[in-house]
Amino acid sequence: MYLLDTNVISELRRRDRCDPKVRVWAESRNPAEFHVSAISILEAQIGALRAERKDIRKAAVLRAWIDGMVAEIAERILPVDLAAALRASPRSGSPA
Repeated sequence: MYLLDTNVISELRRRDRCDPKVRVWAESRNPAEFHVSAISILEAQIGALRAERKDIRKAAVLRAWIDGMVAEIAERILPVDLAAALRASPRSGSPA
């Protein structure tokens, strides 16, 4: 299992402009092993909201991509519960 952070998801979205190292890494893995945190979905949605202020068409494309991604990987979106939030909090030292 690989938990992809928001920056990796965003990079992979770039397709032809994706960093070659990221692309090679992703292509050498089984996509069924890619998981995403619900927090990354939130961050992508926030990005779409910010994009709306500058370019409505770009924001619409981004929202369509987010919707498609969520539909495609719905069973691999990991929830964040209180225990995970507490483990990841700065007060706990480092994530477990």
